Amino acid sequence: MTILLKRWWLIAASVIVAGVSGYVGMRVMPRPYRSHTTLMVGQILPGPNPSLSQLYTGQMLAQNCVDLAKREPVLKATLEALKLPWDWQVLQGMVTARVVPNTQSIEISVEDTNPQRAQMLASEVVFCRTLCRRGQIQVCHSHDWTSGGAQ
Repeated sequence: MTILLKRWWLIAASVIVAGVSGYVGMRVMPRPYRSHTTLMVGQILPGPNPSLSQLYTGQMLAQNCVDLAKREPVLKATLEALKLPWDWQVLQGMVTARVVPNTQSIEISVEDTNPQRAQMLASEVVFCRTLCRRGQIQVCHSHDWTSGGAQ
């Protein structure tokens, strides 16, 4: 115990060095940004009382879109459209896609250190554009937003 009391300054200096190092490290690291795009997939349901089969079909179509969002052909097409010389697997690690619960909407998010590139990637990964051109999926609504810091 007396050794600790004699060396209190060494302990205090260690704590200060660790704190300053952590602060400097955080300031030097690039800040991640996440851009989100929300889409309504399929047809807008007719009438105020859609059938269960209409709801189920819309939700299954949304799930299929989410499954496609991180596939090689979609990501390669995204990189080619934006003329980015990355491997598609790099983009795959940046992209998340999910079905908004109990809807036929999907949310695609891209995390990047550059907010403009994150937004461009999220918008382009809206692979439904390519599929829409082929008449396979109809996108009814899209909304983009970018937030600072990974969430």
